[in-house]
Amino acid sequence: MKCYTVTENGVRPGIEVMPEPYPHVGVGDPAVTYDYRRVAVDEALGANGPLASCSYVIDRDEGDTRATSYKLVPASGVDDDQALVLLVAHCAPNGRTFYDFPRYTFTLANGWYSAGPRVRTPANLIVMKKGYTVRVDKIEDLTQRPERVFSIAFDGSELRLAD
Repeated sequence: MKCYTVTENGVRPGIEVMPEPYPHVGVGDPAVTYDYRRVAVDEALGANGPLASCSYVIDRDEGDTRATSYKLVPASGVDDDQALVLLVAHCAPNGRTFYDFPRYTFTLANGWYSAGPRVRTPANLIVMKKGYTVRVDKIEDLTQRPERVFSIAFDGSELRLAD
């Protein structure tokens, strides 16, 4: 799977790997621990620079008391027609951003970015299949309809802006 990060500025190849306390992809606001999730990155991928491609497995540690989670591992080639996408688009500074996924989109982790007492931006680490499109919308005022900011589409080989 190729890896991408989607922000309010558009699509960027690669996903940043955080080295501490162990190599992981952070999903959400690290300053607010209950809104932050970590997806472990296998040591074979390294923690130098952004993650360009990978696969994922279920990480079951028999002696561990934590819930089962996912782990990013070296690309197997089986899932080359999919993309791993980290969505962190802060598009509504005075409102809320949200994403419209296709039905049955597989999600590895969900987190949130908070600002003050209101949650404003979701953060999601998802797997996009060929033909999937995700809409990024925002709402500044609850009396108004949501506004489309942009859409992203995966054509089986590349993730790009759809409109």
